[in-house]
Amino acid sequence: MTGLSPLVSVGYSSAVGALLLLVPAAWNGVFQKMAAISALEWGSLFYLGFFGTVLGFFWYYDGISRIGPMKASVFINFVPVSAITLAYFILDEPVTWSLIAGAMLVISGVLITNFSEQVWHRLRRN
Repeated sequence: MTGLSPLVSVGYSSAVGALLLLVPAAWNGVFQKMAAISALEWGSLFYLGFFGTVLGFFWYYDGISRIGPMKASVFINFVPVSAITLAYFILDEPVTWSLIAGAMLVISGVLITNFSEQVWHRLRRN
């Protein structure tokens, strides 16, 4: 990440990923079926590609460049929490107590990981 900006990193990784997926897509006849894809399905693909991939990875790579890879990698644990939240608001999926408990464990784990070093240094000074 020292030699590339987050945007360039996302561009390269997306281009390589798209090229690698062309062969299996062609093998499964995706290109012949493209005319039958509805506008809603194209919109869903755009949403997934832009928000889930480009914007998500841009923010992740930006986080790596700002706080380092060790601290930034902990935030990958928020992926299922954001999926639950978006599923609730967009798809009207139910949120159960077990999902809430899991989300609270993820959030507390990220907080403990990011703030434990600061707390430890404060305790050592006192």
